[in-house]
Amino acid sequence: MEENIEKSENIENKKVKKIYFNVLSNNSWLSLGSFHNIEEDGILYKSCEHYYQYKKAMYFEDHDAGNKILKSDTYKGAIKESNNIKNYDEEKWNLLKKSVIEHIIRLKIEQNPELIERLMKTNDFLIIETQPEDLTRKIQGIRLLNMNIPVKENIIGNIWMNI
Repeated sequence: MEENIEKSENIENKKVKKIYFNVLSNNSWLSLGSFHNIEEDGILYKSCEHYYQYKKAMYFEDHDAGNKILKSDTYKGAIKESNNIKNYDEEKWNLLKKSVIEHIIRLKIEQNPELIERLMKTNDFLIIETQPEDLTRKIQGIRLLNMNIPVKENIIGNIWMNI
C-alpha cells in the first residue's frame, strides 16, 4: 500500500494523507475492476465493473449487451461491451450512477468481508481514484508517484470514505 500513498499535503491548513487507487495499483481492491466476485439475484458477476456495466445495459433494456457484458472475461471487456448499449443516454445514467456505485461497493464489502479490515486501515486518508496511466510511471523498474494527478469527480473514492 505504501507506494500508492502520498504521505501528506496541506489542505485547508491541515495535513491530509492520501491513498491513490486504480485497478493496477496495490490498492486495486478499491477499484470496480478488481476481481472480487459479487452476486445478486442469482447472477454472479466477475467484478464490480461487470455489475455496473450490466446494470447500465439493463436500465436501457439492452439484454444483448447485458449478456455480452456478463460473458466478458475482464473488466475491460465489460467496459468495451458497454460501449454498444442501445439507446444509452448519458444524462439519464448520470442521475443514477452514484447510487448504483454505492450499492455495488456495499455488496462488495458484504460479500468480501476481508475488505472491511483493509478499509479500516485507511483511517482518515483521502481516497482518490485515478487512471492507471495517471498514477505511476515505470522508469528502469522503479515506480514513481506522479504528484500532479488530476482528480475528476472521485465518485468511488468519496463513497469508500463515506462507508
